[in-house]
Amino acid sequence: MLPRASFVHLVAAVSLTACSVQPAPLPVRGSPDDLLLLAGEWTGSYEGKESGRSGKIYFELSAQADSANGSVLMEAATKPRIVGYKALRGFWREPSATSPNRLTISFVRAEGGGVHGTLNPYTDPDCGCTLHTTFLGHIEGDSITGTFKTLHLESGTSRKGTWEVTRQG
Repeated sequence: MLPRASFVHLVAAVSLTACSVQPAPLPVRGSPDDLLLLAGEWTGSYEGKESGRSGKIYFELSAQADSANGSVLMEAATKPRIVGYKALRGFWREPSATSPNRLTISFVRAEGGGVHGTLNPYTDPDCGCTLHTTFLGHIEGDSITGTFKTLHLESGTSRKGTWEVTRQG
């Protein structure tokens, strides 16, 4: 079983309520009981262990719906780091993006108190590589905690991180 907390946390990291453009609704799959666990407005954050990136997550699911609104806002890393030999030929490089990037969630599934999903592929602002992110989470009451894994499609290297979200009043 996959934890739901990770899914919601990742979704929250992708979108901020402060952003002016609302992404298109994304499909959410699961039994009515599992979807009910995800119902509500969730906000939180994520942090990439190796990448040094962090960001905000926003996710909202109606109790009567099978689709949701949500996004993740990826912020640039705060210090230089090596991204990978194949991607940058082993050189240290300062982050190139100073403004956050909005990422979109493409799939979410709720199952057995857990949640998992994927983001649409996106471009790494540091190396220009295509990235693919999956996430897992576990729901406990009004909070979801989880992990995510980002794969550099060109080099085959991956990075991990954590996320968490809280249901709002």
